[in-house]
Amino acid sequence: MIVGWFSKGIEGLPEGLFVVLIATILYVIYTFQFVRWFPGLFVKLQLVSWSKDIKPLLWRKLGVSPLFEELIFRLGFLFVPIQIFSNSAPLPIFTAVVWSSVIFGYMHGGFKKVPLQGVSGLILSVVFLKCGGWNGDFFIATCVSVTAHSLINGGIYLWALREGYIMH
Repeated sequence: MIVGWFSKGIEGLPEGLFVVLIATILYVIYTFQFVRWFPGLFVKLQLVSWSKDIKPLLWRKLGVSPLFEELIFRLGFLFVPIQIFSNSAPLPIFTAVVWSSVIFGYMHGGFKKVPLQGVSGLILSVVFLKCGGWNGDFFIATCVSVTAHSLINGGIYLWALREGYIMH
């Protein structure tokens, strides 16, 4: 059943945007709850100015980081398993998704960040697979997952800046 859902792909831009929007909303809500459960993972930060502190941070979090992270953790980790197993055995692909998500979480702050950032990696992997990755349309899948990643980062960072927090 799950394999059928992934292999169906998306039907046009509206469904793709819907998948991205749902993924973004779910992860931002999860992050808000996570902050309540584990407030020590966030620190208060005094920002000095827009151009010196916030603008470069947003450029990195909304542009550069999502692009490189999606190329590494979605395309890099999932390309080979999808090429080999997408028409036969889904378990290696799902195993690659789990490993990619755990490593993604670890690279964002060690094991203590795996429950938070690993879920982000899992959601972005689902977006990648659903939006073309499962069927080998890697360009579209990567573009959609980069967009979702940027929206997730944007939602979290706008909330964090509004609250005076920043992830460390």
